Amino acid sequence: MTVDPSVVPLMRENTRIELRNPKLSLSDANISSLLTGKTFELVPGDGEPRSEFVVVPGEEALLHEANALTLTLTAPESYGIEPGQPLILHGVKVGQVIERNLSSKGVSFTVAIEPQHRDLVQGDSKFVVNSRVDVKVGLDGVEFLGASASEWIDGGIRILPGTGGKMKSTYPLYANLEKALENSLSDLPTTTLTLTAETLPDIQAGSVVLYRKFEVGEVITVRPRANSFDIDLHIKPEYRHLLTSNSVFWAEGGAKVQLNGSGLTVQASPLSRALKGAISFDNLSGASASRRKGDKRILYASETSARAVGGQITLHAFDAGKLAEGMPIRYLGIDIGQIQTLELITARNEVQAKAVLYPEYVQTFARAGTRFSVITPQISAAGVEHLDTILQPYINVEPGRGAARRDFELQEATITDSRYLDGLSIVVEAPEAGSLNIGTPVLFRGIEVGTVTGMSLGSLSDRVMITLRISKRYQHLVRNNSVFWLASGYSLDFGLTGGVVKTGTFNQFIRGGIAFATPPSTPLAPKAQAGKHFLLQESEPKEWREWGTALPR
Repeated sequence: MTVDPSVVPLMRENTRIELRNPKLSLSDANISSLLTGKTFELVPGDGEPRSEFVVVPGEEALLHEANALTLTLTAPESYGIEPGQPLILHGVKVGQVIERNLSSKGVSFTVAIEPQHRDLVQGDSKFVVNSRVDVKVGLDGVEFLGASASEWIDGGIRILPGTGGKMKSTYPLYANLEKALENSLSDLPTTTLTLTAETLPDIQAGSVVLYRKFEVGEVITVRPRANSFDIDLHIKPEYRHLLTSNSVFWAEGGAKVQLNGSGLTVQASPLSRALKGAISFDNLSGASASRRKGDKRILYASETSARAVGGQITLHAFDAGKLAEGMPIRYLGIDIGQIQTLELITARNEVQAKAVLYPEYVQTFARAGTRFSVITPQISAAGVEHLDTILQPYINVEPGRGAARRDFELQEATITDSRYLDGLSIVVEAPEAGSLNIGTPVLFRGIEVGTVTGMSLGSLSDRVMITLRISKRYQHLVRNNSVFWLASGYSLDFGLTGGVVKTGTFNQFIRGGIAFATPPSTPLAPKAQAGKHFLLQESEPKEWREWGTALPR
């Protein structure tokens, strides 16, 4: 090699001659270097004069700098990284890739960090491929996430500095920032947790995972087993704090349809979720033990099933003509559960309705004494009742106060008027039911103060037990010596001098009723307690209008 005489004094023992390969870079827009080809660069050093040198490739120049940091990076593939590409920290070049080696286990890279920047590399630092462009393709469109112009051309490796720890000699190289945050070298996202389901809902790999309708992850794989399916989920690191021991998972349907007296309501999912499917989860109190099978969590078919685990009850009926799967269970107009399945039990000639109560209502309604009854439109001479149930019949509930219970007889009719739900329950005994029905009013001086809630035969079948419910507001009117009689709405009284006809209201004439009054006594008889029995007279006492007994609260 012939050099300019003025350069000869620079040729010393520690002088380096580097071979540079020209490349296009926005940081060095020297077009002429692309035309001249490879060049030698002289890096002056000290020492004795010297005339023989070993030419160092330009990408290895950092290896020969004093106190430069040399590291090894490992990866399952090259990701397009080549020797000479830069190492970038906070957008600033701090080193470069020296060498790339291929082995049966993957690819390893030798990289060098400039001496003045070596202290910025920590034990928990991470190295990430500096992607030139990220492309996300989905049903919402195509999204391009591009780097800066210089990074797009240069590529290289990005350094996440870390916070501390002893420096290592070898670090993994991550494909992108998300995998670096998850410490994942796999092509697939890491598995955060696994769900299990007896039947596979409408989900697949790539289905989204939602927390209260907000996307927090995705389905990685679906693996069939002999009697179930395992579904691996990936939850993004920033949302994993939402997972607790009370987290419950269910499959989202494409649309929710509700038909009631207010009309038809359709709640549709976004198109992307409807096509790909989705899994939702939420945190419900007391849901930890019953929501798992081993170390896997159960995936429920619907939100209703997920929320109702632990609240199953069984309703026994002799006719399923008015029942349907999905029929709501209501208390004071609020849905507190629904029917899940109907099953014919041929050995007993009955229908068993498996129903669920939502968790927050189980303690209140799954008790002895609770009454469940089907509410459907009732058309009679007195008018039309429950017209809103033409579109959607439902099951009404009256809460009991007994011990915990999960099996109930389904009644044909019940009261739905909230005035009587917490009233005084008493029983009147009659030789026959006659024209009385559930819902027949109980009257005090012509004012409705209660209603008939049930009828049954006595233990010896010699009489009918008619259960009454007196409004809490009027229960002080019922005393231990109160007298009850049938109030048909009319009476006839004939004698030698003629007859007298007395009538009540038209509604009372149609529906009938039970009236009562309290005769005077000294001292005043005590208030009747719940469950007190009275005899039902066929006609009113002749002198009851003259009693005029004062009944303080």
